[in-house]
Amino acid sequence: MNLMEESFVTNQEKKKKRTTTILLVAIILVVMIIVFIVAYLMYLQSGKMKATIDGVSQDEIINVLRFENDGKIYAPIKEIAKYLGYESYNGEYSDKSEEISKCYVICENEVANFQLGERKIYKKDLTKTNADYEYVYIKEPVKAIDGVLYVSTEGLEKAFNISFQYDQANNTISIWTVPALYQFYASKVLDYGYTELDKEFANQKAILNDMLVVSKNEGKIYGVIRSSRWKSNIRTKI
Repeated sequence: MNLMEESFVTNQEKKKKRTTTILLVAIILVVMIIVFIVAYLMYLQSGKMKATIDGVSQDEIINVLRFENDGKIYAPIKEIAKYLGYESYNGEYSDKSEEISKCYVICENEVANFQLGERKIYKKDLTKTNADYEYVYIKEPVKAIDGVLYVSTEGLEKAFNISFQYDQANNTISIWTVPALYQFYASKVLDYGYTELDKEFANQKAILNDMLVVSKNEGKIYGVIRSSRWKSNIRTKI
């Protein structure tokens, strides 16, 4: 092999090395970009608000809620009803009108009526024959936004029989319904010698007021236990 041939081979090897080096650098850069993008997406995800209903992820409900500048949270009554196991209609339950300044939500056990500008929510227990209407008060009245009736989170809790928890520090919203709470606490009462939580709807709702109405001996003996002793457990579960 002469000097010209040796020089040609050397140049070819140098070109191959340069090409290999360029490819390695390009691959490393692509990997670094991918890692950066993944890390950035994870960062964005970690800062995103999350929501659960009965411990199940329901992040889409966040798009339904309205966060006011004063820190209050409102929800469109008819829109949020479907997430909480209720049907919703315009007007009043009693006269079946279509008046848009009023609406009501209904489930198997209860109906709740709302009216624009009112701080009263009228409710009726459907599990009892000829039950009378009762009402609950809320601090903020029902209001309209873009022609849709909204209620505060306090109104949500009282009308839909739920626990609404907004953890601003962790950017999470947790909603618990009475049926789910009932199931959670059902086994806890055994530690106190009671066989079950009372199944009457009005007594099930007492869970929201920190009371568990319990019974034993086929419902012949009743008692009340505070549910707050297990709240840390259910928050961990959430």
